[in-house]
Amino acid sequence: MRARLAVALVVWWIVCLVWFARIPVTAPLVPAQREAFAGASFRSAIGDAGIDGQALSVTAMDDKDGVLLVRRVDIVAAERPVLRYRVGNFPSTMELALVFRRADAPGDTFSTTLTTPRGEVGTIDLATEREWRGRIVEVGFAAYAVAQSAPPATAFRPYRFLDATFESPSWRGALGATATEWFGRRYWALMSMSALGPDAPRVRSRSLILFAAAGVLGSIALAAWLGGWRERRLLRFAIVASVCAWVALDLRWLLTLTDRHAGTRAAYAGHDWRQRQALQPDRGVAAAAARVREALGDKLGQVRLLVDAPSDYERARLVYHLLPANAAPINLLVYARKNYPGVYLVTYERDASNYDAEKGLLTLLDETTEPAERLIDEPPLQLYRLRQAGAP
Repeated sequence: MRARLAVALVVWWIVCLVWFARIPVTAPLVPAQREAFAGASFRSAIGDAGIDGQALSVTAMDDKDGVLLVRRVDIVAAERPVLRYRVGNFPSTMELALVFRRADAPGDTFSTTLTTPRGEVGTIDLATEREWRGRIVEVGFAAYAVAQSAPPATAFRPYRFLDATFESPSWRGALGATATEWFGRRYWALMSMSALGPDAPRVRSRSLILFAAAGVLGSIALAAWLGGWRERRLLRFAIVASVCAWVALDLRWLLTLTDRHAGTRAAYAGHDWRQRQALQPDRGVAAAAARVREALGDKLGQVRLLVDAPSDYERARLVYHLLPANAAPINLLVYARKNYPGVYLVTYERDASNYDAEKGLLTLLDETTEPAERLIDEPPLQLYRLRQAGAP
């Protein structure tokens, strides 16, 4: 009885792993086809790098705070959708992205963010990427400061790009991709307030939490069915299994929290509070807010500011940098406008408006016009004072 229950539990957890890891059951355990490219075979298109044995040692970003390593390839996307990448000493303040070109669109560049592996080796199943198709003629690996959390001025640390391997589907590839997504390093982001749900903009794997829940619930059901356990013993087993699963998930969450604090320390350690305040992950947004402050002067706390930018994050950060001004975000592309007396409109990296200086009219995306005075025209920043109040 015990042996049968033990076998059933092992089989159940394997079934859960196969389903949650999206393992192709008919695929081989190891890839049948693979093509490896040493780091030294890449060249530095952006940033500075030099050959270090079989690896490429990256020593500096360019003046736009980025690194890009590229090389020509000839890969049939459907045949080798699994990418294993190895990076040594990758800084906790930067993130990776895969960049590639296709033969059918040589003038276009496609990219996808790569999860930073906990060790040197990371894996991604590119079959989930819509643009990974046809024949791939060029691949590259970009690195840049972590968006929303790491100031570019202090983000870079030298690292080594070791190699990249494109493989056919296999159990090893599916397990590696799932492990990278479940246990890879994560960074602070606007969605980091979610402790249980995903806090990354792109979710490539099924939930580790649901995997643990399915495993525990199935184990309890098997214990009742095959083990013949009664209420008291089954309750003890359920409590122990649930606590073990919860502790395991909590340890994984704490590990992620440790990673995030390590990135924060790497970016800000050794600086006093005034220096830390100047080290912003969004220098452009902070500079735009400072320019608006300068233009409005003493009127900053007396007027109403509406702020528009391409993303929720940039709108929120503009409002933050403008504090204690009476500012609020507004999306000219989606949400309705509401004008009030004394309102000022701040736009950042927006091409949705057109200003006629002679007529003093601001044309918005919906082709309506508003009488306005342009106070700042310093792309990507514009500041307007709307001269007419409309009803809410």
